[in-house]
Amino acid sequence: MEEWQLNQLKWYLSLPKTIELMEKKAKVVSSRYYATHSLVGCSCRLLDSESYQLNYSVIWHVMEIIGEEKSLKIQINKLKRRLNALSEELTIEEQNRLRIDLFADLDLLKKACDWMVELEYYFNSNAEGANENIFIPSEALLKKIDQQEEELFEMFGV
Repeated sequence: MEEWQLNQLKWYLSLPKTIELMEKKAKVVSSRYYATHSLVGCSCRLLDSESYQLNYSVIWHVMEIIGEEKSLKIQINKLKRRLNALSEELTIEEQNRLRIDLFADLDLLKKACDWMVELEYYFNSNAEGANENIFIPSEALLKKIDQQEEELFEMFGV
């Protein structure tokens, strides 16, 4: 086994704890935000003037909180999908045995590393495929852009 495979396997085996911690973190986003940000604009008493916080609208603060919660939920869902994919091949008992015998050269360790490599290939290829298609404009979008350019040319002569 190579070191990167063992590190990646450790990461996969620590997913349940990571998911649990992220879920706890997602539950306290708003209370932690209110404890660390000023809604009226001021600085903390013990800190210097460089840490002065501007006052933003309530909508801004709500957007910050909701954005943080949504990003954490998206990360949690991604990690849960990875954990479910790992659990398809390795049972919970096998995962517990792997946590104990991580440095032993066992058939189970070889099986887990092979499955982990397949999972990484699957998830990375999905992400690459999704990123490639984002920037390809459709025919309707290209026509709309051409029409808007013609309108701008007629209006401003540019």
